[in-house]
Amino acid sequence: MSLELIKSKRKSLGNIRFIGELFKLDFLTEKIMYSCIDSLLKTKEEESLECLCKLLTTIGRKMDHEKAQDLINQYFKRMQSLVQHKQTSSRIRFMIQDVLELRQSRWESKKDTAPKTIDQIHKDAHMEDLQIKQQAQQLKYQQKDRQGSYNDRNNKQFNSAFNNNR
Repeated sequence: MSLELIKSKRKSLGNIRFIGELFKLDFLTEKIMYSCIDSLLKTKEEESLECLCKLLTTIGRKMDHEKAQDLINQYFKRMQSLVQHKQTSSRIRFMIQDVLELRQSRWESKKDTAPKTIDQIHKDAHMEDLQIKQQAQQLKYQQKDRQGSYNDRNNKQFNSAFNNNR
């Protein structure tokens, strides 16, 4: 790829992200976003589809609501069709697939969780062990309380029966 093409692509993706952020701040309407999504989906050019993925990653959570469900479902069906019929390069198909999975996970990104260090894993395991021990201790006390209340009841019944027989 030439340097000019790389700069152009980077600029396009930056502009798309900027548009998405403007929408998230309510400076742009849903109608404008639908228009952007529609025009990016119609061309089927790889750069446009990459921009579409970037846009949906940015605005998907806000756009995907009950009122817009039918239209959003149509867009995602078209995207799914692109993936299934292999109408694009594998790189773009995987980008689209990532957006489809992001929607399935209710727009919660797996990338938000960074890999853990060994120390973090050990700390998490230790905390989990402590929680299990606490739960076991609580169960033990609950059982003792139950037994205590059961014994108290039996003692009261015995004492009242004993006192009545006197």
